Parts: sequence; structure tokens; C-alpha cells
Amino acid sequence: LLRSGRISEARKGIRELAERKLTRPERVELAGLARRAALPLLGVRLLGSYVRPGKQVKTDPTAEEKAVYASCLVKLGAVSEGLALLRELDPSSLPEVLLYEAFARINEWNYQASIPLLERYVLHDDISDYERTIGRVNLAAACVHEHQFDRADPLLEKLREETRDGKHARLYGNVFLL
Repeated sequence: LLRSGRISEARKGIRELAERKLTRPERVELAGLARRAALPLLGVRLLGSYVRPGKQVKTDPTAEEKAVYASCLVKLGAVSEGLALLRELDPSSLPEVLLYEAFARINEWNYQASIPLLERYVLHDDISDYERTIGRVNLAAACVHEHQFDRADPLLEKLREETRDGKHARLYGNVFLL
């Protein structure tokens, strides 16, 4: 639903799923979807008891829990707190850290600082083609913002072709917006 641009339907489904009893891995997955659906507070609530536990939780948060929680904080505007959590993580084993840090830099209007992070992310071996496309769209956006049109134009041309299939309506729309 998110990939096809049906955001309101996705939000409804995410909220319904959040009411269920979920395992920790399911909470991480749902929190990531919540962030993408502009429901970052829900993501924080899903993971907060693991990442910022009280005395009742005895286990440490996983790197993935910290990363997704941090990305939700960034989306909420708590950029410094999100970045502090992301700095504790190793992007070589969890490439999303690079993408989430780039999002934080963009949130600070520091597109120039996001470019090397996005470049590293899209070259990482451990991401899917879809994740790579997300990184490349964000890289193109950062290049456009920084007036690096010689880099952005060929990237956008390739992205326009790759996202034309109808399965990625949201990305396709973003490419045309850029």
C-alpha cells in the first residue's frame, strides 16, 4: 500500500496491527512502516519500551530496534536524539543507519552532508533493489537541492524508467516532482 501511494489505507492497517500483541521483530517492522506512513509517534510507542526501558525490561535493545526508533525520532523532529542513537550503530552491518542519518541531515536542511551518506548506502551490498531505489531517489533530491544538476539529471532519467512500472507510484511521483 505504501509503495503504491495508498497512504491512508496503509495508515489504517498499521494502526489496526499496532493494537495486536506483537513480537519484538514484528514491532520493529511495524514501526518502520509507521515512520514511512507519517506515523512516527506510533513507531516510537512501539519500540520505546525496548530502546528506552524502565527497570521492568531486562534485555538490551537490538541495533535494528535502535535504528528504527531513531528514524522515528528524526521524523518527529528530535534530530539530535535520533543522531545520538544512530552514532552508536555500525552501518557496515546495518546499512539503514546510513539512510536514517541522511534523513536526519536533510531534516536539518544539510543536504550536502546527506550526499556522501546516501552514496555509501546505495552502494551497500546488503540492501534490496527497492531500498537502493529509495536511496537513489533521496540522493537525486539532495543533488537537486544542492544545484548539482549534472549528477541529478542522469540519475533522475534512470529512476524515471525504473519506477514507471506502476508498482512504485509514490517513488515515480517523487521522481517527477524532482
